[in-house]
Amino acid sequence: GEDLLLSDVADGILWAVQQNVDVINLSLGTTAESLIIKNAIAQAISKNIFIVAAAGNENLVLNAQNLSYPAMYNVQYQGLISVGSLDVLSGQRSFFSNYSPLYVDILAPGSSGSEGIASTVPLSLTANGSGFASKLVLSATVSEPIQGTSMSTPVVAGAIAAAVSLTR
Repeated sequence: GEDLLLSDVADGILWAVQQNVDVINLSLGTTAESLIIKNAIAQAISKNIFIVAAAGNENLVLNAQNLSYPAMYNVQYQGLISVGSLDVLSGQRSFFSNYSPLYVDILAPGSSGSEGIASTVPLSLTANGSGFASKLVLSATVSEPIQGTSMSTPVVAGAIAAAVSLTR
């Protein structure tokens, strides 16, 4: 949620490090650089843990003026992968996805036209009330597609986890 404290994110990363995970998915972002998150990421990377971070949904070219952390730490840490969103219907970058040849490493499915991406959002919030959600119900007459780099990032995290498992 939007009220999540940066210290909570850092604590979560450090907890995952203690659990000896192989991959950490960070479907979140902020424009503020955070030393506490940066240090937690550094610790994870030092343990050969992959970090997969969402690039953001503001349709911005990421650069010194347009910031998105932790995704932009990808240039400082080998093992941190920054993920933008691909629209699966058009095969192009999603209209909302942040982008940059330097700060976005890969695109993965994050939108599907106006239909959204299948998600595990609780069914009580879905437009049809059954199956995997692709839309959120905002009111009795309004629904919104589930889309974003937060949908793209776990696709990449899952692919990396699968690849890591093949090396064991």
